Amino acid sequence: MLNRMHGANPEKIYADLGIKMPERIIDFSTNTNVVPFKSFEPMEIQSLVSSYPDDECLELKSIISQRENCEINRIMVCNGTNEFIYLIASLKQYKRVALLHPLYSEYERALKAYNREILHLYSEEEIGHLTDVNLLYICNPNNPTGKNMSEQKIREIIHLCKKKRIDVVIDEAYSFFLQNENNTGRLIEGYNNLYIMKSLTKIYNLSGIRIGYILSSKEKIEALHVVQPTWSVNALAQKLAMMYLKEEDYLMQTKAYYRNEYKWFVAAIHSIGYETTPSDTNFFLMKVKNDEAFILGMLKKGIVVRHTRNFKTLSGKYVRIAIKTREENEIFIEALKGL
Repeated sequence: MLNRMHGANPEKIYADLGIKMPERIIDFSTNTNVVPFKSFEPMEIQSLVSSYPDDECLELKSIISQRENCEINRIMVCNGTNEFIYLIASLKQYKRVALLHPLYSEYERALKAYNREILHLYSEEEIGHLTDVNLLYICNPNNPTGKNMSEQKIREIIHLCKKKRIDVVIDEAYSFFLQNENNTGRLIEGYNNLYIMKSLTKIYNLSGIRIGYILSSKEKIEALHVVQPTWSVNALAQKLAMMYLKEEDYLMQTKAYYRNEYKWFVAAIHSIGYETTPSDTNFFLMKVKNDEAFILGMLKKGIVVRHTRNFKTLSGKYVRIAIKTREENEIFIEALKGL
């Protein structure tokens, strides 16, 4: 019954389950930033939509290069990091790919679309035993757990994989939410077997726009550009990304909000008798005895949470919950008490 691959689109969840939607819906299945951004500067929308976008995203890359302290030719801007996931799966040199679970389900979907052989790993120790593997995926901070692996640990894994001639993808879609961001961007200068994914849709609440970027070696970025469609990133997405990335204060406000709200929210959940797993980001896992009954009960109260049945190590024993505004979180707590 719970068969949707991702969070979001709550109207489809209600339709799939045959439940009438309440008038008020709060979607705790999506992990986008709830901290309001200041008013946008005026934009010439007609000019943006009537002209072809910069096919190289040069102005945006310039801003990213300053933030990440790397050269422009080590950056690829993409139509959300999902585009990159499919682009890299299409590269013929990656025939046998390892996935460190739990992690985002779209990797496996893309790899299967290109008939890649997939090896599933369930602990970091298994990486040391890999043979005849071309590519390794690691989600850090992890989705769905929210836990962050240290920069030192990431460095050790990349170094080990380099010896084994394995390229590594580090998905950092939620790294902007970390209280102390890993400075992994600098690793691309020391390691030529590394891709780092950065999503702008989560931290800046731009899911409807679709934009992110990849950091890697010059050679790997060139290979990705060969298979990337021209004008992949639209002009409006580029413009909004440039506006947001210039506002460092917004990131500080976001970190402060989630640092405090996480403590309050999980404490309130614990007081009712539920368990949560530790998280370093803007979402966390909550343990449930019967995920289907729990999800259906909350849906009837207008609360949407994310099932974990398509995460191999979780198998429905938990639900994933995003941290929303205080008002919305209070509504969640009241619904939980009455479930």
